[in-house]
Amino acid sequence: MKIISWTFNRGFSLPGGGWYYSETADITDTHGDQFELLDVLYKAGLYGLFSDYPEFVSFYMSCIVDDFASKGSGMSYISESIKSVSDPSLKAKLDFCDKHPSFTLSSHPFTIGHRGAPGLPGAKKSMPMFPEHSFESYRAAAEQGAGIIECDVAVTKDDVLVCRHSQCDLHSTTNILSTGLVHKCGVTSADKCCTSDLTLAEFKTLEARQENAVTSDVIGTLITHAESIELIKSLGLKFTPELKAYTQGAGMMEYDALRAKVLDEYVLAGVSPEDVYVQSFVDADVDYWLANNAQGFKIVQLMSDYGGHLPAA
Repeated sequence: MKIISWTFNRGFSLPGGGWYYSETADITDTHGDQFELLDVLYKAGLYGLFSDYPEFVSFYMSCIVDDFASKGSGMSYISESIKSVSDPSLKAKLDFCDKHPSFTLSSHPFTIGHRGAPGLPGAKKSMPMFPEHSFESYRAAAEQGAGIIECDVAVTKDDVLVCRHSQCDLHSTTNILSTGLVHKCGVTSADKCCTSDLTLAEFKTLEARQENAVTSDVIGTLITHAESIELIKSLGLKFTPELKAYTQGAGMMEYDALRAKVLDEYVLAGVSPEDVYVQSFVDADVDYWLANNAQGFKIVQLMSDYGGHLPAA
């Protein structure tokens, strides 16, 4: 069994989260800064690390693990983070990489782009924000050194797989509330807009937005699961689709057909199953894939209970 952490960003030890980093006191007072936490997690033998901002993890991997892979980062958020590292040896190595003119980021399978590279609301202005699960976010993840990129899989009314963090989040991650499609919301719940409320053609007219963004100055292009496969394949990276809880509308595909279709789209695209880490929090999804996995896909069981402890270094 190999362990992949969930997720490295947006605060620390939040409900429903995993391992997170931030500048908040719960990190500084308990586990040092985010680089020291990353150092602990990597040395504990984790197989991979999800991050909303993959460049941070990639910087660590290129500098410490690759022992200086080969343009100083010049990114103020990294430089500022290094200043707070308390471990003298780690700090010296990171600072050397940050300032060295020939340092460049390398692509790493340990670095997993969570929802691509969406950054986070309220981040430092030097940290660009890309709407989650958009073409722009996935490309940014690749540029930031992610070796694996995640597509959370949701389903449209006409049974097309698309990338959304949850089946019913269009009201908070797109501009649907300001479009003529808003009247289609509420098939499942009065205060939600679901992907299963829309056909693919309708879905494709929407703009991706930063989650719960109050302004619309940062927008992105929505992407289907099949399009994400082609994009990530063209970038030479690996894949981790996560099947989200399925809201099955009238006439939509059965659950097992959906589970099978997630895998089939990689086969149709000519992707090696060895490069695909298919994942779910739902035991029944994992059981289905384990029983129907002649192609050899890597199956990842996600867990919502982390025990509240970091592994020992």
